[in-house]
Amino acid sequence: MAASSESLPTIVLDQNLVEAEKFRLRKMFVEIDTNRDGKIDIQELTQGLKRMGYFHITSDQVEVIIFRLATLKWSSFKIGFLI
Repeated sequence: MAASSESLPTIVLDQNLVEAEKFRLRKMFVEIDTNRDGKIDIQELTQGLKRMGYFHITSDQVEVIIFRLATLKWSSFKIGFLI
């Protein structure tokens, strides 16, 4: 059973980032968030990495990375952009 969106962790970036870096990260986020729900799931991140030239990274590897960032109590994980 998938966790509700309220229980999913959100990565919040340091508010001290310079504006140019915030703009660059936001642009990258929007390009990867293909379904425009404001979150990046495993499939979107995998495809985004491939578009950036990281063809050797599989969705299984992305899933491992994501779940290492989160605790194992969540059955799904999405990255949100809060700047």
